[in-house]
Amino acid sequence: SGKGKATLSMYFRDRTLALLVLITILHYWRNVEQLTFFTHLTENLGLERHSFERILYLAPIIWAGFLFGQRGAIFVSLTALSCMLPRAILFSPSPSDALFETSAVFVVGGLISVSFQGLRKEREHRMQLAALNQMSSVLSQSLELNQVLSSAIDNVIDVMHVEIALVFLLDEEAEQLTLAAHRGASGRFVQSVDRVKPGEGFNRRVAETGEPLYEDASRDPGLARAILSKEGIRSQLIVPLKSKGKVMGTLCVAARSQRQVLQEELELVTAIGNEIGVAVDNARLYEQERQIAEQLRASEEKYRELFENAHDAIWLHDPEGNIITANKATEQLTGYPVEKLTGMNVKRFLSEESLRLAGQIRRKLLVNETVEQPYEQ
Repeated sequence: SGKGKATLSMYFRDRTLALLVLITILHYWRNVEQLTFFTHLTENLGLERHSFERILYLAPIIWAGFLFGQRGAIFVSLTALSCMLPRAILFSPSPSDALFETSAVFVVGGLISVSFQGLRKEREHRMQLAALNQMSSVLSQSLELNQVLSSAIDNVIDVMHVEIALVFLLDEEAEQLTLAAHRGASGRFVQSVDRVKPGEGFNRRVAETGEPLYEDASRDPGLARAILSKEGIRSQLIVPLKSKGKVMGTLCVAARSQRQVLQEELELVTAIGNEIGVAVDNARLYEQERQIAEQLRASEEKYRELFENAHDAIWLHDPEGNIITANKATEQLTGYPVEKLTGMNVKRFLSEESLRLAGQIRRKLLVNETVEQPYEQ
């Protein structure tokens, strides 16, 4: 959870500061020679005592760079520099050498922090790609809208490590956002946000502007203070769901603690929002096609029934006159069952004069000329 990550971060921060304090005490302690193992260690390495202690400052710098990135390493480097300078300037018998060593430690620490920053960005980039690949895989498993949203929101919770996730879809006819899927929120809270009208809250703003928004939840005008307080939501990140440049809805991830959203996280959630937007658009198109197919099937059944049960003989033939299908009245007229009529040529049932008339009618129909109706054959 967000609170667990914050607690772990504080734990490592405190341990880093404690290591700095320990090295600084060692650096200024005059009776350090009493530590026999420490004296033997410096002698075996061929270093003076204070030179070795300055090198020790690289340990918390590297540790901070690994855990907290470039900013953490720079902060610890500056802190270490402020701890080493008084000793180098005021107490060292060789200030120039001491200043050189101090500067070298600061520079090396800076270079290490930069390298860790590059590795950190590469790792985060790989994690983002893995998360997006996972989301694409999840969304490609179904075209059913409810299943798509359910799978997507579960994946968002896992990737972002947040307590609450909400997906709103834009209803253009009703001009409102409708809550389509949610995780982690109470029934009372869900009921209070199931419809978002124009001008109500941050989700509506994101849907109208198409831009992501990270904000303190207490400032959201669309959330009632009493319900918000009971739910315990402190921060929320909202991104649009887009497909082909059109906003389909919004994705809101919320936490019950104040947390900083990094640029990489913002880009990741935005990309996930786009993935969900495309999936929603595809699911809606699939639903529309299914409805159209169902309507066509019902229409076909209706007109086939009219065709088969009509009192007049009706048949269908290709341009060469070969019968493709016919109704029951055609059976009565010709004396042949439909099974035998299929494939027979209408020439068998027409005189020479009727054939000439049929040819004239066909020519007029193909060139879109007017045909006097009805006519006899």
